[in-house]
Amino acid sequence: MCGRFSIYEVGRLFERFNVPEINIEPMYNIAPAYNIPIITNEKQEITFARWGLTLPWNDTIINA
Repeated sequence: MCGRFSIYEVGRLFERFNVPEINIEPMYNIAPAYNIPIITNEKQEITFARWGLTLPWNDTIINA
């Protein structure tokens, strides 16, 4: 099961990982298939990715 999580202290995210600030609203109930902010290791920047598990034979996000 992918589960759910929250991102609510957005300001601390920028400070902790030393990344440029962008406008991100707090998210309190992030479920599979939501687009969430992630920090890449290569460029130390924030980008968005889809949270969840996608199977190779099906494009639907599942909660497994």
